[in-house]
Amino acid sequence: MSELLATTLDGVCGEDAYMHVVIGPPDGTGWIRGDQVLSDPTVIDRWLARLLAESAAGHRDVAASYLAAWVADAVGVPLLRAVVGQGRGWPTDAASIWLHEGAGELVIDGLAVAGPLRVSADDPAAGTRGVEVVHDRDALRAVQVDEVVLFLDEVFAAIRSRIPFGVRGMWGSLADAVASDATWQAHTTGSDVVAAWDAVQPFIDALDDRLPRPLVRPRLGHAHWEEETACLTVRGTCCLYYKTVDDDRCTSCPLGDSAEQAARLDAWLGRELAGDAES
Repeated sequence: MSELLATTLDGVCGEDAYMHVVIGPPDGTGWIRGDQVLSDPTVIDRWLARLLAESAAGHRDVAASYLAAWVADAVGVPLLRAVVGQGRGWPTDAASIWLHEGAGELVIDGLAVAGPLRVSADDPAAGTRGVEVVHDRDALRAVQVDEVVLFLDEVFAAIRSRIPFGVRGMWGSLADAVASDATWQAHTTGSDVVAAWDAVQPFIDALDDRLPRPLVRPRLGHAHWEEETACLTVRGTCCLYYKTVDDDRCTSCPLGDSAEQAARLDAWLGRELAGDAES
């Protein structure tokens, strides 16, 4: 089972430079199991304090936004890649995952999963000892989203109890993360970006169905430069990055009217094409 899980993790996370994903229980320092994140108040206090002193530049709402996004990204993005790309997953309850506290700018830079590998009944690994089997891919997606919501709901509530940043925005950061990752991976590999966007929507739909308030969802933006066109995810929720960099806004920022958003996308595509021309 561990070999199958390792192969799955390598297949979906091998290219990530900023996030390492391993099979737990992990060795080494800096690893904190999910249930300790929830039960030990000093963990989230420490993470927020680091953010306030470092990348959040003293802004409490930015620290809350960043921390919620990084936890959601660490838990959700590798899992989404596995569910969508391979029809596989793993438990994400608090006793089955670990987050790694990084020493650099990224407060969270690693995820460890205990397993077992979880597959649908039509997966070739379904008959392997130690592999958890569910009926089909719809059932797989449902159980994975249920577990993600259960864990992140407690994490987000803990952040919200310390800093008045809206929980709805935290859930929006998860939807933004999985959609942005899917479209960016497709863009960088030359795959069909629209197909990648479509493939991730059932996961976001399932997430939306489980939340008490409607999810603020990202959208697919269209960029144009000379004769070229491209697509990129535009976030539904602002991460507040602009507060730390003299009001500059990232390409996928949802702030501003449609003309401003389109101009940012078009400028991004121009830079991308210029980079290709120089390489």
